[in-house]
Amino acid sequence: MFKRAAALFLFLLLSFVVCAESLSGFPWNAGVDEVKAQEEIDPLYETSSFIVYETTLFGRKVQKIYSFDENRLTSIIYIFYELPSELKGYLHDYEAVSEELEAALGTPLDYMERWEDERFKVFPELALTLGDLSFTAVWLAGSDSLVTHSLYANDLSINHVIYINPLMDIFLNFDLNEEFGEDADEEAAPTDAPVVPLEEAEVGEESDFGDEPPEASLEPDPAQADPNFTE
Repeated sequence: MFKRAAALFLFLLLSFVVCAESLSGFPWNAGVDEVKAQEEIDPLYETSSFIVYETTLFGRKVQKIYSFDENRLTSIIYIFYELPSELKGYLHDYEAVSEELEAALGTPLDYMERWEDERFKVFPELALTLGDLSFTAVWLAGSDSLVTHSLYANDLSINHVIYINPLMDIFLNFDLNEEFGEDADEEAAPTDAPVVPLEEAEVGEESDFGDEPPEASLEPDPAQADPNFTE
């Protein structure tokens, strides 16, 4: 019953989605060469599964990671790597980027402020660092993409990340295709639907957190590259 209700909600929601004006680019099944042709700079790092670029998003420095499976684009990840001058800066930066995303994509479908432990509730920046607190907001972008904006910590390392994934991943992950059959797959996520280029969204003010980024790791962290990653 829950699966059917969730699937029906998503299916109906797709019927009312208005694609953003900035929709242009390559489809989710694009290959490595097609994606590289869209970028105007050389990649920072490249394998058969990942291409990593250094760029900016909403006036902030990010690593942009394209993920592939059998030469088909499966996700795009933006990792904000500039360190704020104090812990509260992470919360400020997350709120600022969320405002930019809301201006570009509208009200999020879902927003979660999750407390695993409320021992430091009066100090949310400390709770965030210890992994007691995390934030997640989700948007539907265009007709076939989910944008997930997350702030969380692993082993005292704070991660500020935007994930862009195909909407059909929800149906596949929850086996919802059985509720609709093959026809629903074609209706919900056409293979030639373009990916949302977030860089074309209106850019806000620059962050005050300093101009010196930390050293960027050349090897992307699989845990950041996939929110469902497990060892």
